[in-house]
Amino acid sequence: MEENNDTTENSQVQGRQNATKCGWLRKQGGFVKTWHTRWFVLKGDQLYYFKDEDETKPLLEIGQCGSLSLEKPII
Repeated sequence: MEENNDTTENSQVQGRQNATKCGWLRKQGGFVKTWHTRWFVLKGDQLYYFKDEDETKPLLEIGQCGSLSLEKPII
């Protein structure tokens, strides 16, 4: 019997459809301080980011988002 491992991916894709906000942002790398454009998704108090908007597995999930501050807001 084959096990279905699509549940996690489907829930992540579904989560993006129900997102509070989503869009492209630039973030600075951790070790090498270069800037990368990433697709961010905010759903409730969870913030996810992906390499691009077609990805189903986030590069990072940040839980319990309080307030975020931007050093240089993009208008």
